[in-house]
Amino acid sequence: MKSHAEHLADRILWASCLLMSLAAVVDAGEKEQRLAVVNVSLVFEKYDKVADIERRLAATYAPEQDALNQRAEKLKKRNKELEQFFNTSGQSEQVLDAVQKLRRDQYFFEKDLNSLNMRMQKSYTKEMREVLSDIRVAIHAVAEKGGFYLALRSPDTEDPEVT
Repeated sequence: MKSHAEHLADRILWASCLLMSLAAVVDAGEKEQRLAVVNVSLVFEKYDKVADIERRLAATYAPEQDALNQRAEKLKKRNKELEQFFNTSGQSEQVLDAVQKLRRDQYFFEKDLNSLNMRMQKSYTKEMREVLSDIRVAIHAVAEKGGFYLALRSPDTEDPEVT
């Protein structure tokens, strides 16, 4: 059974051959040099692990998202009820108190929503950086195995100076 790295290396080799691979033979006098170009973005897009991570993260955060969606619906309902109450009662201390309570709850809802979004983005970024690292390792392994002198990759977020 193949290891994860070997499976990834095979997928990258296959994807690079089918999708964006370019092999060129350069006459260097003493020995031939082979050049490979790999579109990392395309490999990333086709890599099954990315979809698995996205599903896992969605499942991880689904309960919190559902709870926030319920809170949003309740706030929306309260806002509508308060508007109707204001239209029938006019300005009063009771309306003012209800408005302040609603605004306070909306503030905490926004705060919780932003916190969740930040945590989700942080988790996603961490996981995808690991995927990009796996892809870079596999590109290097495939280049060595295939006898390529140099493997050029499209820039990625982990190592933007390497092209």
